[in-house]
Amino acid sequence: MKLNEVLYDDKERLLELAIFMSLNPHQLNEADGDWRSKFKQAAQKAGLKLGGSERGLLSTLSKVSKHISKIIYYAIKAKGGDRPARDELKKLVKRKATKEELIDFFFKLDTLTLSILTGPINIIDALTGWNIVGSLKDKGKTPNKRIKDAITALTKSIEGLSPKIKKRVSNNLDKIKKMVLTTEGRKSKITRREMKDAALIASFGVPTNKKKWKVSKRAAKRKFGEASSAAKNRYAEKHYRESGGTYR
Repeated sequence: MKLNEVLYDDKERLLELAIFMSLNPHQLNEADGDWRSKFKQAAQKAGLKLGGSERGLLSTLSKVSKHISKIIYYAIKAKGGDRPARDELKKLVKRKATKEELIDFFFKLDTLTLSILTGPINIIDALTGWNIVGSLKDKGKTPNKRIKDAITALTKSIEGLSPKIKKRVSNNLDKIKKMVLTTEGRKSKITRREMKDAALIASFGVPTNKKKWKVSKRAAKRKFGEASSAAKNRYAEKHYRESGGTYR
């Protein structure tokens, strides 16, 4: 594929993601044609054609449940530091999707979109302990420079959009750029405590009694100190069970 064709395709994938990020949760409940048709109208004004790739975000989302769409939406918001979005994401990944469903979805995405979503996938992993990123390591990765070049090119192409859509897309391109920079070594927004809890959840399940779970973690901390270890995790789990705690 020629260089200008690659850049055009990259701009399409970026615009799909930027407009998807502009939606609100209620729109994700609408019939497929409603918000997807709005996507395509906006793309035409930018001189692009959305949905042309079978591996693009729109095409891939059209083949899965709306719950997957919501998980991706809230994971992106959570990566940006939105705490309510993180709480909503927790509920969704526990009740509405499986690790296998998400891995299958991400495998079907184009590499550029998947590369940009690495940060949000890390958030999902931190909340579940699923290590989806590790399962996708053979999928490949788009170089960050190529993503940045596409962002620069798309910024010039959105001049024909309505002021409202243009502002949203521009703001989301800035957010995408920050997500890409995070993968280059900047500090992640995943807390150390969440990573520790994720390891425990992966092994034992999700504690149903938060108060007892906090007491058990404090007991393990008193016995083993600050550093995380398998022995400390087992002690916290044992203490929690012995105090009557259960998992789901």
